[in-house]
Parts: sequence; C-alpha cells; structure tokens
Amino acid sequence: MERSADLCLLSLLLLAVPCFSQPGLIQAYFRLGDALVLQPVPPVTKRITSVVWKRNHDLLAEWAEGESEVRYYGGLRGRSELSTGTGRLRVSAASAEDAGMFSVEINNEPQSELYRAAAVDEVPQPEAFVTPLACSQASSRCLLHCYGHTADTEDITYYWKMGDGEWEESEKKIEILNVNELHHVRTFSCRMKDPVSEKDSEPINNPFYRHRSPPDSAGWTGVAVTVGGAFGAAALVSVALFAFCQREFIQKTIKKLEGRNSVPQMSATCNSV
Repeated sequence: MERSADLCLLSLLLLAVPCFSQPGLIQAYFRLGDALVLQPVPPVTKRITSVVWKRNHDLLAEWAEGESEVRYYGGLRGRSELSTGTGRLRVSAASAEDAGMFSVEINNEPQSELYRAAAVDEVPQPEAFVTPLACSQASSRCLLHCYGHTADTEDITYYWKMGDGEWEESEKKIEILNVNELHHVRTFSCRMKDPVSEKDSEPINNPFYRHRSPPDSAGWTGVAVTVGGAFGAAALVSVALFAFCQREFIQKTIKKLEGRNSVPQMSATCNSV
C-alpha cells in the first residue's frame, strides 16, 4: 500500500494538504468544495517582484511589481487569489476539474518544485465485521474487515484498535487467532484515514473473548476465617498479659474478699456457745 500520506503536512486551515512524494514533486490534496491552497516550497525569503502561476502549462495568474492588479486567466478566473507578498495561490470552492499539475515562477525564475493537486472525498463511516459468520470460540482463526465505500484510487490508510488500546496502522483486512493473548480483549475497532479526514467504526465484540470468573467465594471465606482466628488469638493473648501484669492486685483483692466472708462465720460460732 502506498504510504506517502504519512509524510503529509496538514495546513493550518485544513484546506489543502501538501505531501512530498518524490523530489521536485509535491502532492497537494484538497477536499471537494473547500479551497485549494498552494504555497511555494521552500517559502520565499527575498522580496518578490513578480509571480506567475500555471496549471498544466496554461497561464493561470501573473503579477509584476508596478502593476496595480493581478491578472487571472482560464477557468479558475473569479475563484483564484494570488498573494503578491508570499506567492501563495488560493483557489476557492475547488472541484475535481481543478486538479492538475501546477508550477510557479518567482522573480522570473522557474521554481524546481511542481505541485500535483488532487481532489479527495472525506472517508465514509467505516463498519467493522467478522468473517465467517460462524466464527466463535470454537474457531481457530477468523478475519476482521474494515469496510467503507470508497474509490479504489483514493489514498486510504487503515488502523485497528483492541479494546481501549492504542491505534495501530494495519490493513483493511486482518486475521486474528484464537490464542491466549486475545482471550482478554473484549472488542475491536477500525479507522479509515485519508489526507483530509478520518473516521472510526463502532466497536465489535471479539469472538474469542473469554470472560474471567470472579475469585472463588470459598477462598474469601477461608480468608475471613483465618483473619477472624488471628484476631481471636490476639484477644486471648491480650487478656492473658493483662492478668499476668495485674496478678498482685488480683491476689490482694481475693484475700480481702475472703477476710470479709470469714467474719460472719466466727460471729455465728460465738453466739451459739
């Protein structure tokens, strides 16, 4: 697949996208109905005294220092605008018929770069689906498709995402295997991207997803019993330590109680005599 789109430099206004595909040739994409903007590359740093733009070798726009207005020619007259300070050419409401090979002369010097303008539609909303329709956890492998109705000539790049993971550049159709690494992935999503737009599909369920069972309740019961036993043992130890530390006080208290109980018994003996 051609991947020159990866080198594209998006313009700040998203009107046209220059793309350097080979030395001396700049691919300029524009969305139908938007403006086609062609900026001399590299930017002109010296004072500009004259500018001439051509499309397919036909004169399009020209200006020279001392002239009050820019002269426009051909079918783009009325929609073209030339900046005499930068040499930039802007064609408004561009259509597929405006595509072609553009060249520019600045200060009577032909520039080495050529601009190939091409119209590009926005990508459609893609749809992701799995084949075969009988794909299930019993299958060993299946195919994921990213479908959108597009012209075969359009420069489209495809991306795939597993669950909430990162987007990764891939192909329009990819194969997935029934392996452990994919058993925890819930969904798949695809993205279609061209030089002027990108859109994502709705996520689809992974046919190989395996639901992870929650922890065994018996295991949690065992943990609770163990923790409870530990607290109980700690309480017994605390009581024993307290009794050991207070043993003298407890012994004195017991003796006092025994002394009090013995008085009534002696008194009863004396009275009976």
